[in-house]
Amino acid sequence: MKKIAFIFMLVSLFACAFIATSGSVFASDEAAKADEAAPADKIRVPEGDVEAFWLSVKNWADLNSAEQAAWGALGWNQKSWDDDVDVPASENKKWAELNDEEKAVAGSLGYDEASWDATATEAAKAPVKKEAKE
Repeated sequence: MKKIAFIFMLVSLFACAFIATSGSVFASDEAAKADEAAPADKIRVPEGDVEAFWLSVKNWADLNSAEQAAWGALGWNQKSWDDDVDVPASENKKWAELNDEEKAVAGSLGYDEASWDATATEAAKAPVKKEAKE
């Protein structure tokens, strides 16, 4: 009897997990694949263009807790991520200008010196959006 209850519980958990994840909407197939591959408490490992992957995540709420912590260490928060305002200083730094902690965090997000510097260069060229005054 305990064995049947245990099997039923496992099947129920699997069904709930399947239903919960099948309704997710991702901006790209790449983000969906990475999300399926990583548990909620681990940073997804982008395949291909790292910057394109993270840009495809449009909402802070779509980042798991580990990803929010990593991006938070680089100065991002929900408002800056979702609204693209108050962009943190790390966004415009070259790899050599990052401190050791920032380099480690950027690395955990899939960046290396070349990919980080390519994004920092683009970010420095782009105009910064300012928050609308009420």
